Amino acid sequence: MYSTLAATMLVQTLVMIGVVAVPVLAPLVASSLSLPTEFSGPYQSLAFAGATVMTLVAGTLVRRFGGLRISQVCCLVSGLGMFASASGQIVLVITGCITVGAAYGMATPGASHVLARVTAARFRGIVFSVKQSAVTLGGLLAGLMLPPLATHVGWQAALCIAASVALVAIALIHPLRRTLDDDRAPNYPISFSNVFGNIKLVWDHPTLRPISLVAFTYATIQVTLFALYVTFLVEKVGYSLIEAGWLYAVMQGSGIVARIGWGALTDRWVSSRIALACLGIGAVVGTSILGHATEHWSWSSMVALSALLGATAVGWNGIYLAEIPRQVAQDDVSSATSGTVAFSFFGIVVGPASFAAIVAWSDSYLLPFGMFNAVVLASVVYLLLSQAKPSS
Repeated sequence: MYSTLAATMLVQTLVMIGVVAVPVLAPLVASSLSLPTEFSGPYQSLAFAGATVMTLVAGTLVRRFGGLRISQVCCLVSGLGMFASASGQIVLVITGCITVGAAYGMATPGASHVLARVTAARFRGIVFSVKQSAVTLGGLLAGLMLPPLATHVGWQAALCIAASVALVAIALIHPLRRTLDDDRAPNYPISFSNVFGNIKLVWDHPTLRPISLVAFTYATIQVTLFALYVTFLVEKVGYSLIEAGWLYAVMQGSGIVARIGWGALTDRWVSSRIALACLGIGAVVGTSILGHATEHWSWSSMVALSALLGATAVGWNGIYLAEIPRQVAQDDVSSATSGTVAFSFFGIVVGPASFAAIVAWSDSYLLPFGMFNAVVLASVVYLLLSQAKPSS
């Protein structure tokens, strides 16, 4: 189990770096390409449009080729996407954006499939949360390493270095394929009925439906922060790119600890439903405070706020992903994960671009935070009122 967990965490870390690399470097990229700094919002939405399409297909791809093989493909696609963005050509940056999103979209169904095979049910909360913490680890590493690296060698070279690491990972995880992909079905059909069947599977399931709607709304806040946090800190609070990168890393680091902690908590003491509701309320509180931040706030207060945002707005993913294998049969794990993750990706497609547009229109972060938080609270109410089903 430990080697499988390590492999899936490596892949999730690298594909996350691919998705957030350009937004983390947004001030430099915007200046170089003569783009508005808010471009990172639409960029993130476009990336997750690619992720949404591929996560719908991923469930059938995993069944046919195996979860480990799809994880290798994720590393390849993410690396190629970062190389494309590093060209500095707008068309290739857009292509690279969609490509890194596609890699991210395939990663979770593949990882969930192989982990569900090797993890006992009573440990799935903690194991899936540890695996999902690799996503925030990717964000943390991007925030800590890419801004200073780009300052010394340029943002394009920084992207190329990150892309090269992703390609190396393909070889590192290859020895596990013989064991982990022995359940693949080479003749499993890839069709649109199977793809959209993943969504129907989730929507028709009385427990997964409310969790999926929560994932939709929570993801709008989470990835909006991923896309615009550095830009907000530089433009509205007055920090340098490296200082903003540190606070971004604090948010992601807090998310790593929180995902593991929440996973352990839901394995033993608290239901996933209650934990998700509490995290949604915490995210609303944190983003409401963030909207009022100014250059007069102390560094320590911004560190504390970044940690709060990480623990809540970034800390929820492992809980809902661990709940999926508890609610469906092993053969349906990758399909149910694809369908459920698709809902969160729909939120991401809508969220950052809409948020950036409202900011540009209103010249304020308070209005979009208020609008998004109202939707989050509505989903929390629906989650708490929906009928709970016992975990298997």
